[in-house]
Amino acid sequence: MSGNPYRVEFYIKNDFNRKIRLSLFEGISAPAPFQQITHEDRLTVIDYDRASDIKDVYILLERSQITDYEFLAGYRYSISYLNHLEIYSIEDQSGLGADEIHLTMTADDMATNFLDFTDEDFDDDERRMLNSYYPKNTAFDNRLNVTVFELDSGEDDDGPFTGTIPALKKGENSRESSIIIEADGAEYQISYKLSRYPNR
Repeated sequence: MSGNPYRVEFYIKNDFNRKIRLSLFEGISAPAPFQQITHEDRLTVIDYDRASDIKDVYILLERSQITDYEFLAGYRYSISYLNHLEIYSIEDQSGLGADEIHLTMTADDMATNFLDFTDEDFDDDERRMLNSYYPKNTAFDNRLNVTVFELDSGEDDDGPFTGTIPALKKGENSRESSIIIEADGAEYQISYKLSRYPNR
């Protein structure tokens, strides 16, 4: 997970209207659950914000009647995965050093870049695939933040110039689109593909 902790719903569908308890553990040997709920409803749900450092979650179902069977258990979440990314130079700056760019990306409210890309010779009508410059399974909850600098000679760089890639909306399973970032005398197209599934 490159961005914020994200909301997950764990659920048990109970067709018997008898008491059941749903508990969540961060490890198979964890001494106590970090979330627990007891209900007699037909659908028992636990909401929690999954932190990026939690790798596995274990579900314990306790039932009041041992003859009850065929419970439906599952989980739901709404994170987005970045599956593809490239940058296209529609028009670069003119002048000495004007075809050099520096592009970074962060996810959600995170301060650390998960992508850091520099090209010292990026001219008009050129395209760069960026898939190898970020972690394979980059996931986020709300947005991707794109920042571009035009690297000029000396310390007189232009920027930052920014853009945002929004996360998938509810009911949206994938999206292929692009955003335009306008710099001083330059224009860049950032093309991307998002889905609900990580790259294999």
